[in-house]
Amino acid sequence: MKKTILLSIAILMAACVTINVYFPEAEAKEAVSKSTDYILGTKKKQEGNNQSSIDIKKTIIIASREIMNFIIPSANAASSPAVQKIETQLKNKFAELSRFFDTGVVGYTNNGFVAIKDLNAAAVKDKITAKKLVASVNSNLKQLYKERAKADGNAAWAKKYQDIYSKDWIKKAKKGWWYQKSNGSWTKK
Repeated sequence: MKKTILLSIAILMAACVTINVYFPEAEAKEAVSKSTDYILGTKKKQEGNNQSSIDIKKTIIIASREIMNFIIPSANAASSPAVQKIETQLKNKFAELSRFFDTGVVGYTNNGFVAIKDLNAAAVKDKITAKKLVASVNSNLKQLYKERAKADGNAAWAKKYQDIYSKDWIKKAKKGWWYQKSNGSWTKK
């Protein structure tokens, strides 16, 4: 009798729960920020002031989120071996690409990729290298956006990741680098 009641309650509760799987915007932005920091070789320094109170607040927020995720499953910005491999490839390519950013040969597009902005700014011997590198980087970026979404379990989120990366690339562009505004015009940071 006791087992029957418990089973009935469990079935009733399961029937009342609606599972909502939503795009994990905050987690995605955090994951993208870490990804672009890794690829570009930039890391923001943690400020030491009030670190313990910040850590306690973070712990409470994370614990609350985990409890809610247990009750109502949601997607979490995830990584995978494929994502990590692509990030490493991009890190190596961006090390070489940065000189083309520095000289204004390339810039960030408004849709999360890299484009040749002014090929004439490159030395003759570097023009072919710049073109090949941009094509290779863009291929990796396209893969990165798809694999990041796949790691979250929803390949349809690739465009959302692309948009988040696009904003983060531009945000983290160095002074003097070029990027496209939403209307397609080029601007120097």
